[in-house]
Amino acid sequence: MVFVMRDFVLMYSDEFKLHNDPRGFHVENARRLDIALSSCFKENVITRSDLYEPRIRSRDLVEEVHDPNYVKYVELLSREGLNFLDQDTYVNKYTFQVALLAVGACIEGIELLLKKKTKRVFALVRPPGHHCGKAGRALSALTQGFCIFNNIAIASYKALRQGVERIVIIDIDVHHGNGTQEIFWNESRILHIDFHQYGIYPGTGDITDLGGKDAEGTKINIALPPYSTDHDYIYAWIEIVEPIIREFKPRLVLVSAGFDAYINEPLALMRLTTRGYEILASKIVNIAKEYSSGKILAVLEGGYEEGLSVALPKFISILKKSRMVKYEIQQLRPRKEVKELVTSLKRILQNYWTF
Repeated sequence: MVFVMRDFVLMYSDEFKLHNDPRGFHVENARRLDIALSSCFKENVITRSDLYEPRIRSRDLVEEVHDPNYVKYVELLSREGLNFLDQDTYVNKYTFQVALLAVGACIEGIELLLKKKTKRVFALVRPPGHHCGKAGRALSALTQGFCIFNNIAIASYKALRQGVERIVIIDIDVHHGNGTQEIFWNESRILHIDFHQYGIYPGTGDITDLGGKDAEGTKINIALPPYSTDHDYIYAWIEIVEPIIREFKPRLVLVSAGFDAYINEPLALMRLTTRGYEILASKIVNIAKEYSSGKILAVLEGGYEEGLSVALPKFISILKKSRMVKYEIQQLRPRKEVKELVTSLKRILQNYWTF
């Protein structure tokens, strides 16, 4: 494929829709990508020239991040047709190849960024990945939460192998990225910052989970209470994320882009609006401009209804245009419990970072 250099790339393939539950009622289904893509076109956020067709890569890197026995197990189950890794996570005869293609899209995104062929990549892929640990189920989770391979972890590993010294993974999915945390628990070159709703699946991501060995302090869990709003997210970002990022100085910015914290999404109780997603995207762009020469890879995680049709296009629009969104700090009205959470988290993290 002859690639024409451009500032923004949307990784996408219709083959991602081949991983599907034929029973028709699973929330993580092929329709998700139809919703996301059609909404982006309808809102004139993207054009056909933004699309990039990824290709399957060798499974070698997958087997460096995941247990090879787990990878083989997924392959065998997939060959058998419709099957289940657990009560939440299905496979069909296409799943193994589709999951490798999703990984390939993220690896290719990293390559384009590091070769300076583009500045910002959004990988519109499925199945999602951030709940998948080294051998499938991560930490204490009972299921893999719809995930097959950890796309963003494998992309990060690719970047590390290419010599990137410091990477930040910012996870804005409403559920904790337990697989990502497990995989990079002892990796100090990965700063993992995870916003999630406290108390829901997978039940991990406590504010006291900081990382192991020499990586202690590089795993940041912002476990927000239910019904957290734009004000709560942005307040936590300003108070926690910005000081840590300034000190860490990431050379690459990766995003686990979940849209299930949107106000009308069915699987959680958060209250992010399109404005909130725009501000988060703007802040991510700003971090990249300051520390990583603008390089961003965002990878789709969750989001099932209006999060995909309404919030995702707004997020991608900011990412594509590298646009700053203005807001008045004085107008922020975080709730009391969020301010208390942030105070507690800063008290814990002050041993590792300067606030």
